[in-house]
Amino acid sequence: NLHPNPHSYFMAMAKRVTQNSDQTRVQQEADGKTSFLAAPPTYRKAKFVIVKAGSLASEVQIGTKSCYLMGRGGLDGGVDIAALHPSISRLHVKLEHDAEGDIFVTDLGSQHGTFVNGEKLKPKTYRILLEGDFLKLGSSTRSYMMSYNPDPGEQADHFAANLGAKLRKSVPVSSSP
Repeated sequence: NLHPNPHSYFMAMAKRVTQNSDQTRVQQEADGKTSFLAAPPTYRKAKFVIVKAGSLASEVQIGTKSCYLMGRGGLDGGVDIAALHPSISRLHVKLEHDAEGDIFVTDLGSQHGTFVNGEKLKPKTYRILLEGDFLKLGSSTRSYMMSYNPDPGEQADHFAANLGAKLRKSVPVSSSP
């Protein structure tokens, strides 16, 4: 049996396949399985300065890969940056570089939340990290201060020139219908 209008049937099927494919891609991105932004890092010396009880605890480099996962899972549990605290999820946040060199954080649906400068992030929504921003996971007292640490010259000029655009940047992950 042929459909009465094969062209419209084919177009409807193609649209359904595309929607399902987009929905799968968005879900994979939100689950941290694929990278939405993932561009090679521009600021190769970017780092988190880890602060605990008002003192510098350590530093973690975040400028060598396009995407990082942070969580309680430990280095052998699939995360790149281990954050060991009971209120931190195994896969808590994803950090990604975009093509302009900016670093974004996404809460991967953690139970106790992710905070930037005291503001709770909406789960599965990209939020740019600006120079000096403080990232906090769950109820841990440890804070991660963002430092792009740009090299002198062109990168520093590019960073300063684009600061206004960076302040307005926030890319929410679209949810499935």
